[in-house]
Amino acid sequence: MKQCSMFAWIAKTASVGAVAMLLHTSASAQEAVKDFGGEELVVQTLTGTAGKFFRDIAEPFEKKYNAKLEMFESLSSDTVAKMRANAGDQESDVWMVAETWATVLEKEKLLEPLSVKGVPALEQMLPTARAKNDAFMLMSLAAMNITYNKTKISPADLPKTWEDLADPKYKGRIILPAANSTFAVMLIEQLNRIGGGTMKNIDPAIAQLNKIAPNVMTYWTSFDQNFNLMNSGQAWIAVSSSDRTIDQALKGAPISAFYPESGTVLIGNAVGISQGTKRKELAEAYINYLLSKDVQKIMADRIGQIPTIKGVDVAPEVKALLPQGSAMTNSVSPNWSDIAANQAQWIDRYTKEIVSK
Repeated sequence: MKQCSMFAWIAKTASVGAVAMLLHTSASAQEAVKDFGGEELVVQTLTGTAGKFFRDIAEPFEKKYNAKLEMFESLSSDTVAKMRANAGDQESDVWMVAETWATVLEKEKLLEPLSVKGVPALEQMLPTARAKNDAFMLMSLAAMNITYNKTKISPADLPKTWEDLADPKYKGRIILPAANSTFAVMLIEQLNRIGGGTMKNIDPAIAQLNKIAPNVMTYWTSFDQNFNLMNSGQAWIAVSSSDRTIDQALKGAPISAFYPESGTVLIGNAVGISQGTKRKELAEAYINYLLSKDVQKIMADRIGQIPTIKGVDVAPEVKALLPQGSAMTNSVSPNWSDIAANQAQWIDRYTKEIVSK
């Protein structure tokens, strides 16, 4: 069986045993690594499908390093709140949050910097995925997309630009992210950039969102709600996430992904080490594991997250649902640190002037 077809098979079957077998086989061919003598590492993961993925790939790491992974899921906003409250005595050694929140953790000095010695794979990363001073790193990327129900709308009838979401033909059939979603911030950034706004002035985005608002059925507060509405055909179009859309499509849902030629906004899933951990060496070994080409490949093929390591080939059925050509070259990874400084104001205006109207 060729490697690409094996990974595609794993992506479709989501077999824990098959994933473990492949990663263990790959690891056994590598040079000897440190035996951690059963040491336990507490890892806070992302939620939902991503959280299950990290549990599924835990066993090969545990066997390779003779270590134990204790995992729990948490939303990014909840993770940051807990880390603030537990400064100096964190409950996790390794944390995972959306990139926007990682910059907040860095600013508040809650992180233990990574090192190339402990995470040699850092040198194989795409430059934009490696944070300044290696405070954290982006283990994968996701893109904001236009998710659509293939049984309700044809590709020819899709909005060709983000501004086209205001077309009256979509009245009552669009769902947008609620203010508690990172994708609300991403949508504001995209529309503001198109309209010539600035970090301090998001009037162009608010004006465009007011034009789109008459077409909005609801503002989704969770991905479960999002895809329940999309898969049932109640909603035809959603502003959503590439990885969650791909996950649903691979499971047979009647949806697909579209990206305007003008591009979209990319956001990373960040991972790093809690300040004050007593298990930094094991934590860095785990992060290095997440950056291995095998894990990056399975992460892409199974849950649709874009690799941040150079030279990872993505399965064709996944690649087809990611931005390509002009849609990719015109996409941006904005300065999330600057956005974080203005995010509260953005969310407040989005809530009061769009969602609550």
